[in-house]
Amino acid sequence: MKLKALPITILAIVLTVMAASSVFAQEQTCYGPYGEIIPCPVVNKSFSIEKSVIDGDNLVQEYRYKESGSNVSFDVRVENTGELEVDGLVVVDTLPSNLSFVSLKQGNATIQTQVSNGSIKWTINNFAAGDVEKYVMVTKVNADGIAEGNEKCVTNVASMLYKGKNEGSDTAVVCIKKGEVEGAKTTPEVLPDTDLSNIGPVGFALIGLVTGLLLLTASKLAEESVKSKSKE
Repeated sequence: MKLKALPITILAIVLTVMAASSVFAQEQTCYGPYGEIIPCPVVNKSFSIEKSVIDGDNLVQEYRYKESGSNVSFDVRVENTGELEVDGLVVVDTLPSNLSFVSLKQGNATIQTQVSNGSIKWTINNFAAGDVEKYVMVTKVNADGIAEGNEKCVTNVASMLYKGKNEGSDTAVVCIKKGEVEGAKTTPEVLPDTDLSNIGPVGFALIGLVTGLLLLTASKLAEESVKSKSKE
């Protein structure tokens, strides 16, 4: 019985190998317009990522200063610069110890994330070639380890992984202060513009008219004062 079953077993193995080889060959073979075999084209998969700090209406690479307990928001932009739509592009945002994760949004929608030890991960699917996905990440600032009157600049890193391969990264910096920092940048007081070159001809004419009226009034007052004293 065992000898009779042996040829059947060998035949099954051979058929399995042939089927697998056929599938593999089909995946690796490309055909031209007349059915001829041609080299398969190389399709590029590439991505870019930009990370910035949101400062009002501006995006900056470094922000000074944030106080402990305040929020700081980051702009994260990921672009599919390749030629194919892809699934499973993983974005990993690594926060320093002085920043803690609050939320990640795309427009008004909250994005599902995996948060672990300061690492925030999310996945982009149906990512068409040429598309740009924009996100806003909100974090909270703490001044742990910063002495009173000092500052500390921390770096936030955002990177991309596709099928386990690192596809690039970008960084943004936030400087945190605790108390008043000596030599810290402050917003200068804006003084009124006193440059007379900006007044123009009409302005000078008005100044001359007002000055003339004041002088005439002063002259009349002085004349009346003299007349009053002479009567006495």
